Parts: sequence; C-alpha cells; structure tokens
Amino acid sequence: MQRLMSIAETLSRVSARWVEIITIAMVLVMTILVIVQVLLRYLFSSSLSWSEEIARYLMIWVSFLAAGLALQKNLHIGVEALITRLGPRQRRRVSLVSKAAIFAFLVVLTVGGFQLAWFVRNQSSPALFLSMSWAYGASAAGGLFMAIQMFHSFLTEFISAGLGDNRK
Repeated sequence: MQRLMSIAETLSRVSARWVEIITIAMVLVMTILVIVQVLLRYLFSSSLSWSEEIARYLMIWVSFLAAGLALQKNLHIGVEALITRLGPRQRRRVSLVSKAAIFAFLVVLTVGGFQLAWFVRNQSSPALFLSMSWAYGASAAGGLFMAIQMFHSFLTEFISAGLGDNRK
C-alpha cells in the first residue's frame, strides 16, 4: 500500500507542476491575444480572424486544467450542512464515499472526453481549420488530471483512516 501511495503522491505532484506551468502559459498567451485583438480593432479598425477562436479554446483548456489544480488544493465549494452534524468517524466515511463517487465520475468524464475527441477528429474549426479534437480533448485531459488528483486524495484519506493497513 505504501508503494501505491508513493506512486500516487509522485504522480499527483509532478502532474500538478506541469499543469501549473501549462496553465500559466495558456493564460499568458490568451491575455496577449485578447489585448492585441482589442488594440487592432480599436486603433486600426482591423482584427485578426483567428485570435478569438484560439482564446476561446485556450479558455476551455484552462478551465479544465485549473479545475484539477483546485481539486488538488481542495478549493472546490462544497455543501457542509450535513457533514458538520456528523461525528468524525461518519464524516470520514462520507468523505471517502464522496471521493470514490467523484473519482468514478472523473473516469467516465475522461473516457467520454477521449471518445468525443476521437469522434470529432475530422471536423475542423472555422477560423484555424484545426481538428476539433484539440478543443474537445480538454475534457479528457482535464478529467484525467482531476482523476489523478482525486485518487491521491482518496488514497491519502484511506490510509490516514487506518483502512489501508493490511499488516493487522
């Protein structure tokens, strides 16, 4: 179990670092594109035909990837009205069941995202003529990254609850 935890922790940390770098780069490119687009439109009454499309697709990717970063840091909102009324043991059980359900959903999201990206691979975007797989692939990549983070979170809580100790 410790080996699995070590692998999950390393995978979580390394993937999060890469996603942070990629997300920052995407936000930077998106910001520059939007500023250039606005300047060209208002100063020269001309605009780039492709900048809005790239900015839109970058925003989709940033949303999916940043959701995984928020998940890693436990920053997503949650309804705690019921949880606060439970004892520590029941709270941990509910948390484990919740994380398992979220992980299952993320696996479905990832598989569905890959299937959808494959399905639209021959469709082209209007301005750039890129395969639409690049846009729809964000759900697969984001789902996979979130699943990695959720698996690590589940495993950490599972072990800290003493449920992962098989030496008893």
